[in-house]
Amino acid sequence: MNLEPRFPTTMILGRASRRNVAEHMDWPVGAVEMCEAVDDRNPGWYTCFTWGGRGSWADEGYYGVPFKHESNKPMWVYGATVDELQAAIDNYPGPALWAKNRRVIAERSGWPDGAVDACEQLERDWPDWSVSWEAGGGKESKDPGFYANRHDWHPRDPGPRDQYGATPDELRTAIESAPAVKRY
Repeated sequence: MNLEPRFPTTMILGRASRRNVAEHMDWPVGAVEMCEAVDDRNPGWYTCFTWGGRGSWADEGYYGVPFKHESNKPMWVYGATVDELQAAIDNYPGPALWAKNRRVIAERSGWPDGAVDACEQLERDWPDWSVSWEAGGGKESKDPGFYANRHDWHPRDPGPRDQYGATPDELRTAIESAPAVKRY
């Protein structure tokens, strides 16, 4: 029986399944722990090792898969080593890259003191959300304050993708009261 997933089905099944696949596929010693460490550093990502040579996963090494990806972005990233994979995740066009550049954007855009720290804390509390501060006056961000959008939102989900709060506490309340997303 072929246990090597063409698509990382173990992403859905979690860590116990990854350990089972690793045992049956004879992953290198320490590969499971390295994958779990990458997952812990990167909420919203699932990491696995493959020996390569099968389907789309042709190269031996580590693959990172975002739980949600947009159709115009890569479905996964690759690194021959865990450090190369982490660099690929850091440069993936999504929340990780946004977080990396947030302080520069905040400084150039004139965010108020403490806004960056508040955004980062809210994202630690709710890893499925991206949080930003906006000055207001725009088409989508009319009022100054904190805006959050959900990574795992689907157009068929109830309620809006975005939440707003004039303060971090107001945004926290809005996120807590947002309807749960469905898994399609």
